[in-house]
Amino acid sequence: MTSQLNVDTIVDKAGSGGTNVKVANTSTYISDNGGATPNLVNSVVKAWGFGDGGANLGDSLNIASGTDNGVGQYTYAYTTNFNTNKYGGAITAKDGGNYIAVFAEVRTNNFDTHNRSDSTGNHDNGNLFGCWGDLT
Repeated sequence: MTSQLNVDTIVDKAGSGGTNVKVANTSTYISDNGGATPNLVNSVVKAWGFGDGGANLGDSLNIASGTDNGVGQYTYAYTTNFNTNKYGGAITAKDGGNYIAVFAEVRTNNFDTHNRSDSTGNHDNGNLFGCWGDLT
């Protein structure tokens, strides 16, 4: 027999308004149009960050450190590693101008980025990034 719980708010036992909700890696959610039930855990970003033109982190999730490897070349290390180097990510140049940022290489414990200008090649500028996949 299945059951359903309908509530407006979940609060902790003390009634302070906050709570910890735990979901298993088999949890799904119903898509906007109701036609699909994607896996919730796989859909959540596992790492993100804001790095400046020297790989210094302004803010981040699951990023332990940034390393400046030369003009426009940075490495960011994870706090918790990915299971494999077969995960997805998105990155963009943070500063104005005609700059691009790309993932140069991804590994289970870190990834490299290259930032470039359309006119001068490698260029020191900040970037914004996010990564999705399975963590160890």
